[in-house]
Amino acid sequence: MWERFFAPTATVDERVAALEGGETLRAAVEQRAVDPLQAHASAQVAKVDLVATDRAVVTYDVLLDASVALSAAQGFAVREGGVWKVSAESFCALVSLGASAPIPGCA
Repeated sequence: MWERFFAPTATVDERVAALEGGETLRAAVEQRAVDPLQAHASAQVAKVDLVATDRAVVTYDVLLDASVALSAAQGFAVREGGVWKVSAESFCALVSLGASAPIPGCA
């Protein structure tokens, strides 16, 4: 789920569906989708630790093409409606890195 969400080929609708509270963050997903860097970025999951029945810590690398750009990053996956999704908190933290303007829906 995590790797699919961050895959360069994932559509906006696929990402929104895989994101906690996705519809409330649609504008942020759309904003990131037009960033040229997005076409080269992906995630590779190294480890998932279940910390509650509906929350897991995900350790992953952010790749730009084949090179590791951010090693051993951590985020959260949450179970929403019986489906595991990327947490809104993790999405906002990651897309806010280096952002020069506010990210819609992310405080």
